[in-house]
Formats: sequence, C-alpha cells, structure tokens
Amino acid sequence: MQLKNYPRLLLFCLTLLSVFIMSFNAQAQAPEKAQILFQSIRDGNWEIYTMNIDGSDQRNLTNNPAKDTSQSWSPDGKFIAFQSDRTGNYEIYIMNADGKNIRRLTDDPANDRSPCWSPDGKMIAFTSDRDEGIFIMDVNGKNIRGLMNGPGGGPVWSPDGKKIAFSSLRDFGCNIYVMDIDGKNIRNLTDNIIDNYGPSWSPDGKKIAFYSTRSGNFEIYTMDADGGNVRQLTDNLGKWSMNPSWSPDGQYIAFDRMNENNIDEIFIMDKNGGNITRLTYNQADDNYPKWFDPAFAYSVSFAGKQAVTWGYIKGQY
Repeated sequence: MQLKNYPRLLLFCLTLLSVFIMSFNAQAQAPEKAQILFQSIRDGNWEIYTMNIDGSDQRNLTNNPAKDTSQSWSPDGKFIAFQSDRTGNYEIYIMNADGKNIRRLTDDPANDRSPCWSPDGKMIAFTSDRDEGIFIMDVNGKNIRGLMNGPGGGPVWSPDGKKIAFSSLRDFGCNIYVMDIDGKNIRNLTDNIIDNYGPSWSPDGKKIAFYSTRSGNFEIYTMDADGGNVRQLTDNLGKWSMNPSWSPDGQYIAFDRMNENNIDEIFIMDKNGGNITRLTYNQADDNYPKWFDPAFAYSVSFAGKQAVTWGYIKGQY
C-alpha cells in the first residue's frame, strides 16, 4: 500500500469507530443526571425503580409479575444487573438503564443472587446456592468461577478492583469480611458476635459503610477499610436503618429506614450522619438504594458481548 493511501485509510477507520460508538449509544444511554436505583413492592410485587436524588421522577423499570430485586449499576450507568425469579428460581439478569433489552446471564437450577459490577465493568460478582459461595463471571455470563466455599453474600468490589467485601456467618454471628479477587486472604473486619451486614465501599476506598445490631437495633455504621474506627451514624429508636450506599462523590449515604408505620422508605444523609432527608413516601416498602452520578462514572462500552474500557469520563474514584 502506498503512503498516500494512509490518510484515506485512517479516515475510513475513524468513521467506522464513530458509527460503532453512535450505534451503541443509541441502544444504551446512561442517565443524564444523578439517580438512585431502588426496589419497591408498591405495585404488588417487587420491582426495580429509579428516581432523581431529590425523590422526584420515580419510574418502574421492570414491570413484571416476577420478583425483580438486588439491583446494581454498571460503572458507566448504562446497564443495571439484578436478580429475578421469572424462570422459577433466582437468576442474574442485566438490562439497559431505561429498563429495556433485558437478558439473562445465568442459567442454573440453584439460586444466583446479589450481582455487583466490577469497577472496570468487565465482571460481575454474585452469590450462588450452587456451591454456597461467592462467584464471579464475565459480563456476558461466561467464564463463571467460584471464589470461595462456605456461607457468604452481598459481594461488593473495592473501588480499585482489588478486593471484594461481603457478609458471612462463618464465625459467631454475621460479620463483614474482605478478600482478594481470587478468593484468597479472607479477613474478618468486624469480628463481632452481633450481626453485621451490607458492606458498601466509599468511593475513595478508605471507608466501608454497613448496618449492624450492635446497638440493639439495626443502624448504619462506617469503619475504616481495615475494620478500625467504627462509628455509628444513625440512631432511630427501634426503627431499622439498613442497606447503605455511598454517593459517588463520597459526601452522602443513601439508605432505607422504617417509617412511623414500619414501612421501609429511602433516605439520604451526610457522610457523618447529619441532615437526614426522606426521599420516598409510599404505603409499601422501598429499599436497597444504589446511587449513580454521571459526573463520576467510568466510560465502559460493550462491543457485542465483550466489555471494552474506553477510559474515564469525569472524576476518578
């Protein structure tokens, strides 16, 4: 090929890349503003919803007779992983952020639950009854491999992608553990005979929020990533506070709490427990919030069924 043809070839390649990106973006778009995912039984069965961070524009994404729960944003906000029993047992599914294009990732007689995306968008961790442990798989549902045997649930990736935190009953009581992403070097962070659940990493990886009954009631706590410096954030006099989720800028925590009628609602508060604000007002449970903000999102695209990382959009965890 003559050198004079290189500019023409480069232009052709760039045009193809532009067409591919525009075609992909037409299929799956991230929210344009910060949103909170949550699950609700307000329509008679568990469905997955989104809302703005002020509680406005609440939308049902799944609208299916099955139980659709345990939702998790992809790092770029374009996709949502969740669990559903629409085939008779719980399997892992993903859908576009607007609820369209639902597809199943797992297909096993055992229950597969609690999906969580890796920070680079290439893998999903989940809990499975197939060997009572935590597993990871590629985002297309392929290459499923177990990380550990024994009880463990609710896996969440550290922001640097090097560790996974989870809850487990392997010792006295339920505790928060952390392990390397190959399942090795498992460490107990809470080491408490009282129940501790729902770990959530702060965006900088320095803190983990969780909920615990150590005060006699389920309340939200934070601790350093090594388990030190435990601090209680909520104190709600018998009304449970659970399922914390950090805002991507690390300044706020979303969570669910029982209201005066013992119905779960979604709240947010400052990272230190101040300025608690209620977001949902409903006659049925709303819980398990997950926060997404496009200003702090990875840019991750799917080429067919293969995840490709294009880089950061803005900010960095």
